[in-house]
Amino acid sequence: MFWTQLDVIPDLLFSCIESSTARISSGQHRLHLTSVCIGEYRPFGACLKARTDLYRYLKDRQYKEISLNRLFTNWKSLVGFVKGDNLTKLELVRAHLIATCEAWPLRFYQWLRSMPKLESLELECVGDVHDEPLFKGKICWQSQEEIQTGLDKLISEIEA
Repeated sequence: MFWTQLDVIPDLLFSCIESSTARISSGQHRLHLTSVCIGEYRPFGACLKARTDLYRYLKDRQYKEISLNRLFTNWKSLVGFVKGDNLTKLELVRAHLIATCEAWPLRFYQWLRSMPKLESLELECVGDVHDEPLFKGKICWQSQEEIQTGLDKLISEIEA
């Protein structure tokens, strides 16, 4: 891939089919995907299949900030794609997740809670493609403490 050979990597914007885009910041610390599917199923936008070079390139990076808008995937593919070790900001807007098991909401929240450096979390219209969203409205938490407390509350509601 030509961009891996550049001395200074500029901001990259990949325009895929329809309205799908992948934007990578110059320091490769920020990723913004719009109208993409991660995995094999493709109801809209570009599908980042696991076998493609672009998917592997995007997946193998440790971003500090990830924004996914109009995402379609199952939650396991999302967990495999988004690395939480160095992530400080995560934004999921209109994320349609295919339920792979009945307990996926609990596992989804536990996965979010396990991100050690997450300082900003925005969730809006996140849910299973066949059901209602996981929560009403928009979640916007701006500190580790606020994120942990909010996720603990959501987890306890599911476990009750």
